[in-house]
Amino acid sequence: MKKNIRAFAQSLNIEYTGFTQTQDGQTAIVFLFPYFWKHYPESNLSIYTYGTDYHQVIHQYLSQIADFLHQKFPGHYYRPYADISPYDERQLAVQAGLGVLGKNHLLINETYGSFVFIGILVTNLPLSPDSPSCGSCIGCDKCLVSCPTGALKD
Repeated sequence: MKKNIRAFAQSLNIEYTGFTQTQDGQTAIVFLFPYFWKHYPESNLSIYTYGTDYHQVIHQYLSQIADFLHQKFPGHYYRPYADISPYDERQLAVQAGLGVLGKNHLLINETYGSFVFIGILVTNLPLSPDSPSCGSCIGCDKCLVSCPTGALKD
């Protein structure tokens, strides 16, 4: 089952998919969505604000995956969440093996750093969890140094 889900996600150009359990025993399928990170020095807005609202974009992807799962595995529910959920999506991503938490409290992925959004599908479809990410923030302090407001401290 997990192989089919990962293959479908990859067909949508979703590179990172992981599986874990929520605190209330449901399955969480976790997806990472990298975003363009070029810095525009003339602006103080986060770069992801220049495009379509990421909540809408991620919800479209999660809806496609949920439709696929309804067809492949009927009789289960698939609840999509993108940033607004009762779950700690960063912690679920760590538990699903998709990255570690940095000193800035953001998920740090091995390929995209912290420039990812997290989307999850919570389901009652029984899937085995992936191994959690081992290790932790490497302590480079780049997130502390680059914080434009200086709000992040040790």
